[in-house]
Amino acid sequence: MKSSVTLSTFINSKLRVYQYAVPMLMALAFALLTAILLLFVRVTSDQSLLREISPHVSSLVETQDRSELVRLIKSIADERKSEISLVKDNKIIISSRSLNQFDTPYNPESALFDFSESQISQDFISSRQDVVRPDGPKTDTMLVLNSPLSPILLKGGLTALIMMLLGFGLSFLFTFRIKKLVQDAIRPIQKIDNQIRNLKNLDQGATVFKTGISEFDVIQGSILETQRELAENRDIKAFAKAKEMTAEVYQRLIHDLETPLSALQQMLATANTTEDLSDKQRASAAIPKLASQIVSQIKSSKENLDVDIEVLMVQDVRECIEESISQTVKAKSKDCTIKINIPDSPVIVPHNPNYLNRAISNLVANAIQASKKKVEISLLEVAEKIIIRIEDDGIGVNPQSVSEFLLGKGKSTKSNRRAYGLASANHIIRLHGGRIVAKPSQLGGACFEVCI
Repeated sequence: MKSSVTLSTFINSKLRVYQYAVPMLMALAFALLTAILLLFVRVTSDQSLLREISPHVSSLVETQDRSELVRLIKSIADERKSEISLVKDNKIIISSRSLNQFDTPYNPESALFDFSESQISQDFISSRQDVVRPDGPKTDTMLVLNSPLSPILLKGGLTALIMMLLGFGLSFLFTFRIKKLVQDAIRPIQKIDNQIRNLKNLDQGATVFKTGISEFDVIQGSILETQRELAENRDIKAFAKAKEMTAEVYQRLIHDLETPLSALQQMLATANTTEDLSDKQRASAAIPKLASQIVSQIKSSKENLDVDIEVLMVQDVRECIEESISQTVKAKSKDCTIKINIPDSPVIVPHNPNYLNRAISNLVANAIQASKKKVEISLLEVAEKIIIRIEDDGIGVNPQSVSEFLLGKGKSTKSNRRAYGLASANHIIRLHGGRIVAKPSQLGGACFEVCI
């Protein structure tokens, strides 16, 4: 595939053939015209000269004044820088070229073509004129004037060279002017291109400039109108999206508050009704923690429509997991066996206890809700990471629909609304730099692994 080039380069490449061909053709045409003109002038001049001297030569031939004929022909030939011969009965009587040619046979060069009553050979322009004077006798003598062709060709060549150089100069000047005009013409296109590229910067108004070209001004007006419409649509969509996000965040908040509120209600009932002092003390100690957690979740949702974990504490994660399990079990009054596999030694990992508590509570609550009789929760250390595995013996989950639930697009099985538990947990784990993996459980149901 050919690489693209600028418009200026493209036009320059297309003009290059004319940039060189036009001067050469112009030079050839002028050289040919000059040669024809010079040839015509020379032939006309030679024929005129022969007609003028023919009567005088005829008189000298009649008187047989050979010495005067030699002098006359020699002087005229030297002045014209040509060869003149006097021919009779196909013999050279007198020649300006050499005495050795006197009385030798006349053998003219083969003519290449005839030109205006003259013949053009390889080396000469040959003009002929019968020697005769008005009212004089017939002499049967002919004057032959051979003018060298090389000076004419040399003048034609010099003319061609001069015209070629002049043509090249004019061609380069013409090409330069065209390139300049093209650059001036595409400058508005470049500005319009920048305007199109800046359409995404809706907060910055497009720069208005007058090109003086009606088509470009129409395009610019369309760009400005499009930018205004995009900005208006952006604002409308942003407002609708903000409303949707606000509603979704508060729905998540309500969902996430179900477990701690149920646990708080359970603790309040225990603290007020139990007669066991140790249970009363545990309930009394749990109530402030649950209340603080609820207030923290509400404040986070009020101050920021999305969860943003700024501080991760490096501490034992077992306490957070145990507290999450304890709250959820108390909140979900369902008869099932919960097996917990947590190491005896501390498991240190950076985390935010409040938010990680919410994520694990959502996953444990979903497992209890989906289970038939068994839920198993395990904490594993793998390399430099931890895995919190939560599995149940329920009907399992369709792997193809897990991604929808993780994104908050799944439907709740408890009511006709979106299911936010997995989405909320997924978002919190992502903010911890981890991920949630769903797969079938060995218990027969679903297994969710939190990898941090």
